[in-house]
Amino acid sequence: GKCLVTPADGQSSAAQWFAATVVDSGPVTLSLVYDDGSYEDGVPAYRVRPVPQPETSKRLNPLAQIFMTFEQFLSQRDERRAEAENSSKDAVPANLKRTLSAFNLGRVRNVGH
Repeated sequence: GKCLVTPADGQSSAAQWFAATVVDSGPVTLSLVYDDGSYEDGVPAYRVRPVPQPETSKRLNPLAQIFMTFEQFLSQRDERRAEAENSSKDAVPANLKRTLSAFNLGRVRNVGH
């Protein structure tokens, strides 16, 4: 699976990690293919960390964000159409409409958290 690897020189305090995929694992050492395509075997296990799972949820967030803003766009478009229809006959008070749109925006913003 995916993992992160510290440099061989042991400068782990530099906090530099390389993304890699484990292709073979022995009792003490691992064989890795780094994301840039280079291969390394005999890597001691202490240099390798599995990638934590929360990464996957982070990757989904932008998509959810796009969907939310799209939903927001659609509801705003509907509101504008309603306003255009109501401008001839002022059926809905303007302040009521304003609270509705504020509620929609608040709801959309909260979903991401």
